[in-house]
Amino acid sequence: MNLNEFVNCLTSGKFDEQLSVLYGYTDMCVLRSRARYLSAAERFSRLYPKCGDIRVFSAPEYADIAGDCKILGNGSLLAAAVGRDIAAFAANNNNNNINVKLPDKSEIAVDLDDLSPKEGECGTLAVIVRGTAAVLAESGAELGGLDVFVSAENDSSAIPHDVFAVLMTYVMNSFFNGGKLKRDEIAETAKKVQSEYFGVSANGIGYLLSAEGGFVFADFKNEEEPDVKPVEFDFSKAGYSLCITDTAGGETAESSTDIELEYMKSVADVLGFEKLSNAEIDDFYKKLPDIRKKCGDRAVLRAAYYLSENYRARQEVEALDYGDSEEFFRIVNESGSTASIVYQCGEDLSALMISRRFLGDTGAVRVQGTNTVQAFVPTYLAEEYSAEMERCFGLGSCNVLSLRKLGVCELIAE
Repeated sequence: MNLNEFVNCLTSGKFDEQLSVLYGYTDMCVLRSRARYLSAAERFSRLYPKCGDIRVFSAPEYADIAGDCKILGNGSLLAAAVGRDIAAFAANNNNNNINVKLPDKSEIAVDLDDLSPKEGECGTLAVIVRGTAAVLAESGAELGGLDVFVSAENDSSAIPHDVFAVLMTYVMNSFFNGGKLKRDEIAETAKKVQSEYFGVSANGIGYLLSAEGGFVFADFKNEEEPDVKPVEFDFSKAGYSLCITDTAGGETAESSTDIELEYMKSVADVLGFEKLSNAEIDDFYKKLPDIRKKCGDRAVLRAAYYLSENYRARQEVEALDYGDSEEFFRIVNESGSTASIVYQCGEDLSALMISRRFLGDTGAVRVQGTNTVQAFVPTYLAEEYSAEMERCFGLGSCNVLSLRKLGVCELIAE
């Protein structure tokens, strides 16, 4: 369809059903997403006034829900795709270039006659575009010129590289490869581009979530081949939104990565394991007196939090498998209580207190990381909750997100 047809379908509600799946089932979510896509369409028309038919795509970002694997790189993780995304308007061109305009008004231009790595591109979004084209060409795709405008929900926000890699892989696969790649292959291709061209090696969960959507549980005890399983539960349809608040506090000295690594390595040594992730909670508590004596109480608290968070991630998966949201919320609140003891960060403690007072017996709240609090809030209360958090922590500090079951996709009018 051309731009005028897209705008007419958007304003007449023909995209509403898909927009609700992507961004949330309330009228406000649909209206906001309509307005965003109308703005993006208008900008695309100014950037590429001679474009013909267009296609529109969306790739979700994701959030950690439970587990603790950021410091050690192993452990357990429950994560989910969310209703915050990056979108792309794309149309063929006749100049054999892939041109990508970014939300910050910067531009990427890749000549398809020369896909060799370029000096100075490593670590940039440009190398992802170039690398994606190169990888698909190697697999037999027939590349062609393409004009792309990328839309983010907040133009000042940094674009996640792994999500951008998934989006560009999906776009180019759709235009030049007949859509042959399946979702897991989209994720693997994006991961390959990130690793071989962008220069970043990652565990692949972000690519998987952006490509496939939904919930994923991963056990990283074997870091080379993590045990990954999907979790079937739709929080948006259950009537809950995910609210993430940046408390904008200062990091405490005790929360630095180097110190936390030393804490957990010292505890693992006392337990007789090479990695703390190999230990169970019972192992830890059996040797607690020795750990306190040799490592100190801060190390005890940090290691206990690590082990209990990874255990709680498995418990949460079990609760969701049974459709028991009440038990899931109980475990999330338990996580928040434990984190408040371990981190002792004033801003996060305040956010927990304010959230619990607001939520009462509904939903749940936890510390997602230093200076970040995550709450499951009934959708009908989400805007009011966000306003209260922003009253306390500043305008724009709280993001209200749906949890998204659908991964990267093309928008299709009903």
